Amino acid sequence: MTGVILAGGRSSRFGENKAFATFQGVPLIERVVSVMGALFQDLLVVTNTPEEYSSWNIPLITDHQPYQGPLGAIATALEKTSKEGIIVVACDMPMLVPEILTHIMKQAKASYPAVVPIHDGVREYLMAYYAKSLLPLMQQSLQKGHYSLKEFCALLPRVAWVPIDGNSWLNVNTKKDLESLEEHYAR
Repeated sequence: MTGVILAGGRSSRFGENKAFATFQGVPLIERVVSVMGALFQDLLVVTNTPEEYSSWNIPLITDHQPYQGPLGAIATALEKTSKEGIIVVACDMPMLVPEILTHIMKQAKASYPAVVPIHDGVREYLMAYYAKSLLPLMQQSLQKGHYSLKEFCALLPRVAWVPIDGNSWLNVNTKKDLESLEEHYAR
């Protein structure tokens, strides 16, 4: 499997590229790269702005489907990988831990085309497994202007919905989100 970090959003609610915002003194992207790099020999960061990451020693690919949401970025990663599938996470998940990803990887080996964690009834499409075999269907959805991962997964005949605990799924959308996390974990 290939580990994929999505770093292509506009960060419009955050006001600047949130990948470089710091949590406990460490850039969000660095925290996620550290966790993913420990699990995957094959690691990619999908971005619309590769020039912003030029000083980082991380493998980058430019999103072929810019600003078509995470579905476009995932399709780009599936095009690039030679592996049977990818584990995707967003760059703004400061609480990400390897145990959750290992759990998803185990479920992926059970031949599901998609493995999506679920907590408290919420499905986490941006911390999930997607099989390379889904690429044609993803491309079809994108060509029709359908960019929602939720809607895409609803089309699939089989998805493993994997219950998870903990807070690995937490992501940062606004500076207030980041401040709240800092305050909570400073205690």
